[in-house]
Amino acid sequence: MASASCLPRTLLDGSKVAFDLAGIVVVSLVLVRVCDALHSTGLVVALTLACIGFCTHFAPRGVHEQCKATLPNFEKAWEDRSQEADDLAERRANRYGLWKYCGLRPDPFAADTPPSYVYEGDPGLRLPALRMGEREKLSALRVRLGDLAAVRARVDDATLLRYLRARGSSVNEAERMFREWVAFRSKTNLDSLEKWNLDAYERCLASWWVPCGLLRHGLNGEPVQYERLGATDLRRLVDGLGLEMLKKTDLVHCMRMHAALEEDALRRGVPLSGCIVVFDLAGLGRDQISLSMASTLVKLVEARDLLLPELVDRILIVNASPVFARAWNMFSYFLPPATRTKVQMASAAGTKDLLLENIASENLPGFLGGELCIDGDPECRRIIAPGGSVPEEVLLEFKALVKTGHVVKQGYRKPSEPRSSGCFACCFGRAA
Repeated sequence: MASASCLPRTLLDGSKVAFDLAGIVVVSLVLVRVCDALHSTGLVVALTLACIGFCTHFAPRGVHEQCKATLPNFEKAWEDRSQEADDLAERRANRYGLWKYCGLRPDPFAADTPPSYVYEGDPGLRLPALRMGEREKLSALRVRLGDLAAVRARVDDATLLRYLRARGSSVNEAERMFREWVAFRSKTNLDSLEKWNLDAYERCLASWWVPCGLLRHGLNGEPVQYERLGATDLRRLVDGLGLEMLKKTDLVHCMRMHAALEEDALRRGVPLSGCIVVFDLAGLGRDQISLSMASTLVKLVEARDLLLPELVDRILIVNASPVFARAWNMFSYFLPPATRTKVQMASAAGTKDLLLENIASENLPGFLGGELCIDGDPECRRIIAPGGSVPEEVLLEFKALVKTGHVVKQGYRKPSEPRSSGCFACCFGRAA
């Protein structure tokens, strides 16, 4: 596990730092107040970015120098990662990240079609073991939502139970949240997701955003999602595309992830349960992080509470630096207790041990210390999107797809040539 002992006492005792720390505390409290109902994963990510922002922007210069020997060279790591990962021709040839929602299937590459969410009726999910009083409350909630059932809205017991548990078994609060979910789906036209411009909002950026992938299961059968937070260039995405465009891509991500978890539960004949989320901080540095980016991320994922309640079992933060661990210990108390108990953290040295406590070695990707490789790739990039800095031409392709539905075909280009390639195949190409 991570030890957070590298920071000197001056970090805590200096008057300027104390003032800066008070500012961070205020910002954290505001985030928690504004996002009180935020999906736990999003809140943890926001607090993670706030901690890194504190470490890199508010610590005195001397602290950076004293910790230099214990911190990875983030700038060099990011440069090296970009030089390797941003080989656009390689990404297109291998279609990295295109199967990020297919990694729970026995054969992830049997089809290009990602899981699709069932919006009406009862998909047949099994109920988990009910707690005391839940059966009666579930019946009461079902009666209250009878008007939605009459119009074939999805009000199956497995879904109702998640909303009931997300609101502390309060029938009133669960009904309110459920109706907000239905209204949000109608407002955003989520029930017609398959008719969206998915060439833009799903496939074009798949290798870069969201830098994640569902891949196999934990020791107790939990689905596992990996998110390469250290490979996220969120600032470039927001600056290049705008927050509203990214919000639409995140909605697609939420629905695909939910669909994948349900598809997996139905295939295995088990109740829909929370997944293990692994946040990999390797490569995360000051160039990517600020408190403003933490705030932006909160806004980006604010809809997840409505869309994905009770779908995260625990969160494993890995490859954390000692400075980050120190900051986390300071600020994690702003998280709700139920969320805080879900989070475990490890330094680079302890990452493999923590992950093997939760995931078998044969199911753990090689880049995190396991044995699993996909097509000889220890990073499993066809399933776990590698992230990185989005090339300018891909940003332009995304905008063209949004505006016109296609990109003018320019033909394949070498990396040194100035013009972009392809229509939708410009991003990943078609299946062979």
